[in-house]
Amino acid sequence: MVQTRPDVAVRVLRCNTDGTWTPDIVAKWAPGEMGVADLLNPQSTRTFLSLTHERYAAAVGAHFGKAIKLTFTDEPKYQPAAPGRVVPWPIGAEDVFRRWFGYDALDKLDAFRVTKMKDLSTTQKKVRVDLFDFWSRRFRDAYFLQLRDWARQHGLALTVVDCGVKHDFLAGLPEDATRLGLLVRKVAPGTQDASQGPAMGLAQCEAALQNGMDVVRGLPGNTVLLGEMGIGNTSVASLLLARLAGLPIAECTGAGTGLDSAGIARKCAVLQQALDANVGATEPLAALAALGGFEVATLVGAVLQAAAERRVIVVDGFITSAAVLVASRLQPHVLQRCVFAHRSGERAHGLMLEQMQAEPLLDLGLRLGEGSGAALAWPLLQSACAILREMASFEAAGVSEQTAAA
Repeated sequence: MVQTRPDVAVRVLRCNTDGTWTPDIVAKWAPGEMGVADLLNPQSTRTFLSLTHERYAAAVGAHFGKAIKLTFTDEPKYQPAAPGRVVPWPIGAEDVFRRWFGYDALDKLDAFRVTKMKDLSTTQKKVRVDLFDFWSRRFRDAYFLQLRDWARQHGLALTVVDCGVKHDFLAGLPEDATRLGLLVRKVAPGTQDASQGPAMGLAQCEAALQNGMDVVRGLPGNTVLLGEMGIGNTSVASLLLARLAGLPIAECTGAGTGLDSAGIARKCAVLQQALDANVGATEPLAALAALGGFEVATLVGAVLQAAAERRVIVVDGFITSAAVLVASRLQPHVLQRCVFAHRSGERAHGLMLEQMQAEPLLDLGLRLGEGSGAALAWPLLQSACAILREMASFEAAGVSEQTAAA
């Protein structure tokens, strides 16, 4: 996506209805306007990969895949259906939605104009749940699966864990069949509404923790690079930071995937409802169960297990740091095994890092997710190890201490 000052002419790639791309010059970029790559469209995604990832692979040449063992992306913008906003809705999407859910969605988008969950009708709540389910599944089909195949072709290692997506990724496959690169460790098809009560039961939280431990036990190597992709999980990270650090929710809440100031205010109001609805959940596990998502709980288990195995844990951004925050409140020594890759553009990430007395390697203003910051930091760790292992000492190089001091 592209954003710039309104007085600057920019060249963009505009996605057409047939999935192709056309170079275009935007002479005056309206404030708040966004150029959107339609990554819910398979043909558009293939073109996007050829224009970006393929060119990157060609430029790096023989070194590609030798240093960075992950690939990174950005997720589509999930915005309210309000004037000036963008809702991912590819050509033909209404037909697919009708086939999956049995009703038309375009005339029900008013559900996204309601700012308080308590004001939503039962029908509006169902529409919101169905739409996020629809976007998640379309994103998986149009983007993740193609990206996974592309990563495999270029020798990149990528393990994806389904912690609780409201979709059966193994539907239609023979019994005991699997999908390459995908581990299904689903606790349930989504959590409950935390603004009304606990997001998950304690037994569900413990099951997610165990899943994370089991996944790490099955991975080779001595390093784990953490990443995640989830709808609304910056909210989960904000809630956990506020509860465990005792901070006001306004200080812990940011723009997520691109909210404006009014959107952030609405987000804070909803998150305060969640804190109020779970006021007694103050201990780390209780807070995780009441406020967290299945992916965050699974990451907590992964951190605990990786630290117990003395693996290096490369922590990505705001959401993965939230998982480490919870894990460190359960077992403080896990922080000895953690390398914090970067400080993200989410404003509360700095507060979270302070809670763990962590100093990140990079500060690039990233807000991508999916392990991108961890991937960028990985070559730095490799270089540091190479220097420690291979750089000659004064003694080996025949340099006396007196000569060095001079």
